[in-house]
Amino acid sequence: MKKCTSCGETKPYEGFYRSSTYKDGYGYRCKVCDNKARHKYEQNHKGRLSKQRKYNQVKHMYGLSPEEFDKLMQHGVCEICGKKPQHLCVDHDHSTGSVRGALCQECNKALGLFKDDITLLLKAKEYLKNAEIH
Repeated sequence: MKKCTSCGETKPYEGFYRSSTYKDGYGYRCKVCDNKARHKYEQNHKGRLSKQRKYNQVKHMYGLSPEEFDKLMQHGVCEICGKKPQHLCVDHDHSTGSVRGALCQECNKALGLFKDDITLLLKAKEYLKNAEIH
């Protein structure tokens, strides 16, 4: 049995999350109190946490600073189709890793499906042109 420091109730160890930080191997708050505290923290820091996670991900994947990322996304418009989606993708060259721009998910997928091959894209363009004639 262990006493929760938040609610003061004594509960079985199964009522606490495991934690190697503490001698007995369990956290100081019961699961109920820990979940409430975690939820409250996430609600209070929602926008900041998600933006920080995004910056960390972009830094890790593409080497962009938060300022570079914000500049890339500042217009909020896909550089191919001109749509303004809710989320833009960082488009990059898979062979070099260099960032090319910001695209909507559909345009980014399309380039990926064409394997970034300009020859294939030009063939697709010609195909569509010729298909209009028939």
